[in-house]
Amino acid sequence: MKSFFGFLGKPRAKNIAVIDISSASVGAAYATISGVAPPAMVFQTRIENRSETAATPGMLRALDAVARELSTKGVSRLRSVTGSASIDTAYVLMSAPWQTSKLSVKTIEKEKQFLFT
Repeated sequence: MKSFFGFLGKPRAKNIAVIDISSASVGAAYATISGVAPPAMVFQTRIENRSETAATPGMLRALDAVARELSTKGVSRLRSVTGSASIDTAYVLMSAPWQTSKLSVKTIEKEKQFLFT
């Protein structure tokens, strides 16, 4: 007996978008993940933040330029490679100064071994 996907053909690969925001540049990419082949990068772009006085306005200009490239060149390329321009999942990565980290020290003592991540 065929599975549900057997009647419809093979399941469609998932298209993902990745956006990387840092103080020096903004980058973005489209990739496709099929589950049977390694992930494939379909389109990528990176715009440098050329603002020397303020990081935020320069980052916003770079983000706007990257978004324009994704919505024009990137979408065309994604559609031509995968047959679809829809995005299933989007990941946004932010680096300093827009991302903060907090470090704390904990002391824990247990009788039995345990995993701490």
